[in-house]
Amino acid sequence: MLAAVSLRCHRETAAKVIAFLSAGLALVLTVVLVLVWVAAGQASFVNLWEPAALGVGFAAVGFVVARRQPANPVGWLLPAGAIFVLVTGATSGYALLCYRLGHGGLPLGRAVVVGRLCPGRCLP
Repeated sequence: MLAAVSLRCHRETAAKVIAFLSAGLALVLTVVLVLVWVAAGQASFVNLWEPAALGVGFAAVGFVVARRQPANPVGWLLPAGAIFVLVTGATSGYALLCYRLGHGGLPLGRAVVVGRLCPGRCLP
């Protein structure tokens, strides 16, 4: 019985750590999103409100749910959705910066364009 209690305690601790890490990753990606669009000279409310608001909102709600109810799958799907939205927004700005604005020498430019062409099909 002591082993079962210990295992449950470790699972809850691991779930809390993963929840913190996913929320932290979403915040980092939000900063990257803003920086990429600012570097591209296209930082406007129209370009940033949707991915930033959805990303931060989904990540915050998912963090609270995943931390308090680790067995609830919605708590894990919301941060995953936030990360997907933020990565998609950041890669859009990066592709714009690389190819439309003439900074083709930036690293991973081609990979970003290929990923933008097939976002749903390239995921496992």
